Amino acid sequence: MADIASVFSWPPSEMDGWPIAELMIWRAKAEKRAGSAGTSPKHGKR
Repeated sequence: MADIASVFSWPPSEMDGWPIAELMIWRAKAEKRAGSAGTSPKHGKR
């Protein structure tokens, strides 16, 4: 929920009671908006 809140500037309380499926949809939207999709570092490779 913190990633959704920070990307969309919503208080976490806004998402209280949202079904897990809804949170997953909005988390994917937040990830896309933040530009972090597929950019996580690979552990053990430098």
